[in-house]
Amino acid sequence: MAKKSLFWLASFVLLVGLVFVGTNEGFAEEHDQEDDQDILVEDPAEVEKEKQVKGMKIAKFELEIELMDKTEMEWEYEKKRKKAKAEIEHGDKKIKGKKAVKEMESIIAKLKVTKDMEEDAIVAHVLEVVGVNAKDVKKLELEMECDKGNKISIKK
Repeated sequence: MAKKSLFWLASFVLLVGLVFVGTNEGFAEEHDQEDDQDILVEDPAEVEKEKQVKGMKIAKFELEIELMDKTEMEWEYEKKRKKAKAEIEHGDKKIKGKKAVKEMESIIAKLKVTKDMEEDAIVAHVLEVVGVNAKDVKKLELEMECDKGNKISIKK
């Protein structure tokens, strides 16, 4: 029994050692290349929140939709100096404050829009992200502005 336990313990120590050594492979080479520069580690969730249009962060997003049944929907988001504000309206229902900011940042993280896209493709993609069927849309206005000043403006 002791031999079996010793075998499993030795196997476990060997496995942990191999995994540890394998994950540090190349560390010295990478560290030498950085040459004592400061290292900024970004939170992947933060990176996703700051989705980009043509390499720039979305600073402003406004989407207004009127549905065929006359229901009005609106999504607004603006970020200045790392402070974000947002408001979402679906008919009589309104969401403001942190909850709206969180929901809007989730929407923006899903957007894969570039300045080179055709208007119809942008509209279809944005409607998909916000969960609105294009057949239900009577009127749409979309404005997106990046922190570097690039703008996308669509009215349908």
